[in-house]
Amino acid sequence: MRVIWKDSKPRNYKPVKYRNYMVYGSPKGWWNNIPGDDNVYATHYDALNAIDAALGGTSQMGSAKRQSYDIKIVGKKSDDMICEDIKNKEYKPVKYRKHMMYGSLEGWWTTLPDDDNLYATIHSAMNAIDAALGDNGKKKSEKRLKHGIKIVGKKSDVTA
Repeated sequence: MRVIWKDSKPRNYKPVKYRNYMVYGSPKGWWNNIPGDDNVYATHYDALNAIDAALGGTSQMGSAKRQSYDIKIVGKKSDDMICEDIKNKEYKPVKYRKHMMYGSLEGWWTTLPDDDNLYATIHSAMNAIDAALGDNGKKKSEKRLKHGIKIVGKKSDVTA
């Protein structure tokens, strides 16, 4: 007879958000969505440390245990590694101040005229719309103010 404890559970590859980037996992390794980073890392600690290395320095959220790990690369990303639920994830379009915002794994873009930027988060896209149209006088949440306007690429690279 096999005993299954209440706290036993299968290995979880739930996506993790860290410093405005996502870290995804599968049985073949862990990767992040930093533009230009095609590496697959051995553990999620390695993927988080790679984000720290790309952004410079470490975050206050990094534990001493995680920061003590080196960055171990086990391969390169390929489409067959990405889990189907991540690959097919749909972001619902959002309307904000008469403009639409669309999202994907790569980032968010707006329907503002002459705006070819790809933003890191939906909050960055909302802030870009506010900057283009002028402040609408509504109070913004602390979370949204913290994001600022972070551009991670070009819209034409994703929508082409």
